[in-house]
Amino acid sequence: MSKLSDLPTIQEINSVNYILLVATDLCDEDSVCLASSVRRICSSRVLGGQPINFAQITDLCVRMKFIVQKTAKITLTPSAKQFVALNSSRTYEISESQKSFLIENVIFKGAWESHSRGFFLNFSPNYESVTFELSIKDNPLPKKYNPVYQLLKNFRIIENRGGIIRVNPSYVRDIKNLLAKNKGLTQEQLRKLLNADEELGLRAEKTVLEYERKRLLNMGRSPESELVKRISQLDVSAGYDIASFDGETPSFTHDRFIEVKASKQGKIRFYWSSNEYEKAKELREKYWIYFIGKFGNVQQGEIEPVMIRDPVKRIEELSEFSIRVDKYVIEETNSLFPKEPN
Repeated sequence: MSKLSDLPTIQEINSVNYILLVATDLCDEDSVCLASSVRRICSSRVLGGQPINFAQITDLCVRMKFIVQKTAKITLTPSAKQFVALNSSRTYEISESQKSFLIENVIFKGAWESHSRGFFLNFSPNYESVTFELSIKDNPLPKKYNPVYQLLKNFRIIENRGGIIRVNPSYVRDIKNLLAKNKGLTQEQLRKLLNADEELGLRAEKTVLEYERKRLLNMGRSPESELVKRISQLDVSAGYDIASFDGETPSFTHDRFIEVKASKQGKIRFYWSSNEYEKAKELREKYWIYFIGKFGNVQQGEIEPVMIRDPVKRIEELSEFSIRVDKYVIEETNSLFPKEPN
């Protein structure tokens, strides 16, 4: 296991990116190349005013599970090839997509997972803001956590405002999962956070309900506006939250089915259940996702949701959004145990 002091700087991560780019160009169809060939090219390169320390960076690549190094050869792992593919412009500085990849596969799940968990065990839940935070005035971080602090700050997973370190709202759920693995959260703390998360969703649904009614009223569809309804109150398995109307023509048959997503962060990022996904595939253009960003405890002024029509098409065909799988459901294909006799 790597030590906290082994965590890299952004400059070193950029060097990893460059070495992988060079190795990708030199490797054969089996993703194998000579280490000496990669070293020869990298030795003449200066990144950020410093020459690449080839031995140090290749060791970092091994710890990140990007390469397997045996004798004089380097083999790129599938993770390395996926990481490089996210750098379409082939710049030595890692792209935003590569940062997301590292957050998901190395920082929260992988080589640095235990370091991240140890760091966040110092934090306390803030149920009102639905996040985790640490007051370094009241509870200074031990110096050993400086490398992980810098790493998480550089990746914008945390932010320091006036001596209060807070988790970026986009990563709160990831931190909950990270801490739950090591019982870093008590059942009561987890329950409160889930309740706060649910309360945010309920307020967002009510907000969108009013938004839809006003939208239809502005279109001259007063009767339809009165028939907009929240489905989630009675049917949590419907795959959407609100049944509404497009309003283009008079109709009392619901033809706009809305799944509401909200975040205290402005960036579009949300969790989509398999049930919601299947319903979106079924309804296609009649299915909408309304995303409300920067949705706070006290909402100021009128909201203007980002409205995503036919999200399956937008994600799978147009590639306007990325999607990742967090969990797998494992079921037996055949009974592993003999049946009990009647």
